[in-house]
Amino acid sequence: ASDAELGCVEQVRQLFGDSKAFDESPWAGQCDLIFVDGSHAYSYVLSDSRKALRMVKPGGVILWHDYVGPEEEGVFRGLNELAAGLPLFHVEGTTFIAYRKPLA
Repeated sequence: ASDAELGCVEQVRQLFGDSKAFDESPWAGQCDLIFVDGSHAYSYVLSDSRKALRMVKPGGVILWHDYVGPEEEGVFRGLNELAAGLPLFHVEGTTFIAYRKPLA
C-alpha cells in the first residue's frame, strides 16, 4: 500500500538542517516516532538525543542509527552515556538503539 493509501502522509514530517540550530519546542511531547540519524560527533549525538527526548510523547519511540561500536566514537560514547540513565535497547543484528518513553 502507498503512503497515501495508508493515510500517513499528513502525519509524517521530515525536517532538514543543522540539528543543533533546530528549535524542537513546537513538537515537545508530540511525536510518536523519532528517527535520529545525524552527525556522529559526540556533541551532536547528545544534542539530538536531548531534543528527541523532549519531543517524544509517552509511549513513543526513539530510534538511533549507526551504533556500531568504538569506530563511531561519538555515537557509541553518547548512547552508552544515555544508557546509564535510560532503558535503551540494542536491536539485535542491527545498528539501531531504541527507547520507548513510559506511558506514566
